[in-house]
This record gives sequence, structure tokens and C-alpha cells, in this order.
Amino acid sequence: MNTFNELLEKIKKLESELRKEMSKKKKDFLYETRNRKIIFDKQTKKLHRKLASNPVLYILRGNWKVILLSPFIYICLLPIILLDIFISLYQFTCFGVYGIPKVKRKEFISFDRKYLSYLNIIEKFHCVYCSYFNGVIAYVREIGARTEQRWCPIKNSTILKDHHSRYHKFLDYADAERYQKEIEKINKEFDDLK
Repeated sequence: MNTFNELLEKIKKLESELRKEMSKKKKDFLYETRNRKIIFDKQTKKLHRKLASNPVLYILRGNWKVILLSPFIYICLLPIILLDIFISLYQFTCFGVYGIPKVKRKEFISFDRKYLSYLNIIEKFHCVYCSYFNGVIAYVREIGARTEQRWCPIKNSTILKDHHSRYHKFLDYADAERYQKEIEKINKEFDDLK
């Protein structure tokens, strides 16, 4: 195993540990998850409601900039909805034909912040927007990663800031011999997703 793959394995292990640590937080903050719904105990919910700020006071305390700039922020909703529709249509029509496992949208988009009673209506609205926007971007990235693995699984020559989930399967840049020998195998190597 080369150093690159060893480092990727360490990263995967650390990500797994991070998910476990994040799961422990449920106990710290007294909630549980049932069918993607968050359940708080009564005491915590009561405390959260008490801590929620009044929406009018929220604006008056200086968050008026958010309200004033909201048209510029929320205008991005239209292209992200269109992207969501078109990428879902693309995946639905093409992935089955090429034997690429479909990306589960619900694994990338979550509206769980609406259960936080300490957020006022304006904050909840912002959270829904950000959850949807960033969730769609992550969903699109995973669809793009699987598409790239099918059609062009070659690592870049430049060092990128971040790599998608399928990059570790890609062939090294300029490794022409391995490309010729292994391209068809790598194009179909999605067993880890099943």
C-alpha cells in the first residue's frame, strides 16, 4: 500500500471516530433520534424555549443587516432548486444505465435544526435555507464524484484543497500504463457503496 492510500485510510478511520464522538453528544444534550426526527426531553425543551430570542428583538439588536441583505442571499435559492432538480433527473436517467449506484439524497440534506426550540422563527428559516443549500451542494458533489469515477478516474497533477469521496480510487496522474490496464475495472468499482 502506498503512502497516499495509507493516509486516506487514516483519514477514514479518524472520520469514523469523529462520527462516534458526535453521537455521544446526543447524551450530553439530552436528545435522541427516531426516524430522522429529533426528540428532546421535556426539561431541555422547556429550557430551549426560554432561551429563544424574540424575532423583533433579534432584528432590533443589529441583525437588521441580515434582513436588509436577505434578497441577495435568498436569490440563490432559485438556481439551487434548479440544480437539485436537474442533477436528480440526471442521476435517475443515467446512473442505472452505467451501473453507478445512486446517491441517496436524504443522506446529504437534513432539516433537523427545526427541532431546536432555542432558535426563533427567523433563525430557523436561515437554518432551513443553509441546510438545503449546503445539502444540495454535497449531494451534487457526490453525484459528480461517482460520475468522474465512471468517466475519468485520474488524480489531478495539482494538489487540491479537498477531495471528494471517490478520489482515493483514482489512478495517479501520468500513470499511462496503469490507466490502460485498470481503467475499465476502476470505472465499475463501486462495491464499497453497496
